[in-house]
Amino acid sequence: MKKLFLVAIMTAAISLVACGTSGIGEEVGTVPPPLENPSGFVAITFDDGPFPWTGRLLDILAEHQVRATFFLIGNNIQNNRAQAEAIFAAGHDLANHSWNHVSLGSSSLDTIRDELSRTSAVIREITGGDTPFFRAPNLNYGANLTQVATELGLSIIGSDAISQDWNPLTPEQIAANVRNATNGSIILLHEQWGSATDRTELAVPIIIRELRLRNLEVVSLSELLERRGATLTPGTLYNRIN
Repeated sequence: MKKLFLVAIMTAAISLVACGTSGIGEEVGTVPPPLENPSGFVAITFDDGPFPWTGRLLDILAEHQVRATFFLIGNNIQNNRAQAEAIFAAGHDLANHSWNHVSLGSSSLDTIRDELSRTSAVIREITGGDTPFFRAPNLNYGANLTQVATELGLSIIGSDAISQDWNPLTPEQIAANVRNATNGSIILLHEQWGSATDRTELAVPIIIRELRLRNLEVVSLSELLERRGATLTPGTLYNRIN
């Protein structure tokens, strides 16, 4: 009986070692290391930050050697400058998500210019260069937005793999929503609300694992453009990179 008990403990211990974790308490299957010869590439993007808890997400990405693109709100950069600088220092893209996260599809030219130009300016202070990427809040587009994005040299980035993580979903459901991703896809996720068991943070290792098991590597938008040999046109909407 004692021998059986010891065998059971050893089996459980081996099982725990074989499993990876998200870094915040949720066990997931083992996440493979970066792929040496992937068959394709998928960009992973995060909207709405930076927040005081952004470092947790950066730790998860670092653990799995993934670079991402962060579409940042200008006002949030102003309030959480250190976190925005940490995103850049870790090698991720900083991209424009407007200053106040207002829907811009029917806004005036002046309002849109103010929202986009102020955010690009504060990003430039951190990176030393101009971001070429903009994502519209709520994916709300219009003719005026296209005009201003063209003037400011910003390509409009959408998504063909939307996680719907703003809904009360489990990490597994969030990951399932982006399983349609293929070579050239752009995954849309959000930095969430700082919960100790943030569902998007918990979903990220699942997403990375599933993509790598399909021989697809997870990259930032700038890396995806390089890998695909693609050039973007300002003012044009891209839901994926072909």
